[in-house]
Amino acid sequence: MKKYIVFLLCLIMILSLISCDTTDKNKDTENDIPSTENTQISEAERAMEMYEAVLKNEIKVYETDIEEYNYLKDCKTPYNRIPLCELEGLRYAYMDVDGDSINELVVDCGDTLILRYYEGTVYVYPFTFRNMYQLNTDGSYNWNHTGQDFEYGGNQLVFDGAELKPKEIWRIVNDGEPNAEYYIGDKQVTQEEILKYIEDNPKTKVEFLPLEVSWESNEYPNEKG
Repeated sequence: MKKYIVFLLCLIMILSLISCDTTDKNKDTENDIPSTENTQISEAERAMEMYEAVLKNEIKVYETDIEEYNYLKDCKTPYNRIPLCELEGLRYAYMDVDGDSINELVVDCGDTLILRYYEGTVYVYPFTFRNMYQLNTDGSYNWNHTGQDFEYGGNQLVFDGAELKPKEIWRIVNDGEPNAEYYIGDKQVTQEEILKYIEDNPKTKVEFLPLEVSWESNEYPNEKG
C-alpha cells in the first residue's frame, strides 16, 4: 500500500513538472509572435509605398486640375501642357508640406507638381512656376501674379481633406509706388512692419534631387485608380 501511494505521489509530481514546462513553452511561443499592432503599416510608410508605385507606373494618380486619373508619366506640366515622360532634368523632393508627419512628393518640372497621399489615393496639385517660384521646407512658397514686382507675396499650403486651400501669409501690392499696400494675413500693415515680419520668419528653400525614372514601358499589370 505504501509503495502504491509513493508511486502515485511520484506520478503527480512528474505530471506537474510536465505541465509547467508546457506552459512555459507556450508563453515563449506567444512572445515570438509579433503583435498585430506592430505589424500594421503607418500612414507615413503607406504614403511612401504609394509614391514608389506611382514612379513605377504601377498605379494612377488623380489630377485635380482636370479631374481625371492618369499615370504620372502622362501628367502634363501646368503651363505648357507637356507630358512628364517627354521632359528631361526632372527633380524631386520628399517633404512634409502640411505638418501632418506624412511626406508629400514634390516634382520640379519647370512648373511644380505636388503629389499627396490621402485615404488610398495619390492626388496631384499643379502650380505654374510663375505662381510658385520658391517652395520652402515648411510648405510655404512665394508667388508673383504678374511676373514683375508690382504684386507678390507668400502663401502656406493647407489641405482640407483632398482639397488644397493655400492660405495667404503676406502680400505687397504696387511695390515701389506711392500707393503701395502691405498685408500680413488679412491685416494691412506698414512697410516697416512687413519687412520686420519677413526678417523674423526666415525660410529654407527646398533642395531637389535628380528624378531618375524609366517610363518607356507601356505595360501596367497592376493598374489601379
